[in-house]
Amino acid sequence: MHSIRIFRRVPFVVAQATLAAAAALSFPSLSSAQADSGYTKYRCVVLGESQACAAPSVTPASEVKVEIVAGPYANYLMHLGQDSDTAIETARARGEVAMRRTVLVSTRQLSPTEQYERHMGRLATSATTYQILAEAPVEAPAAQACTDASQASAL
Repeated sequence: MHSIRIFRRVPFVVAQATLAAAAALSFPSLSSAQADSGYTKYRCVVLGESQACAAPSVTPASEVKVEIVAGPYANYLMHLGQDSDTAIETARARGEVAMRRTVLVSTRQLSPTEQYERHMGRLATSATTYQILAEAPVEAPAAQACTDASQASAL
């Protein structure tokens, strides 16, 4: 009598196993998790998986730049739509002096933890720092000062 009960249960067990296999195949695969950029960044930075990392962009370690910094009134005129040379000259006529600034731009490598925290939006640290080396008033007209600045940065 027990053997009859066992044979009646076999189709039920097979049906349950088939249903479980079909349910397992219907779940999203790991490929969707790999498409997630946050997960990819986590794998690269925190777990150290090099195949998950994008190719690093090459940036110079440091660079010296010379730039012309307009004053507040010249910035206001540029906001209204004037080009920078005209705005600086108009502001100069009112007594405002533009500044020639020499800046050292340095790039450093962020630590893996800093990279991950920055990617997640919890860290505002930049890899680029700006250090003012020199600042002097511009005595020449703005157009000439810009060409002088570009020649100085070429040296």
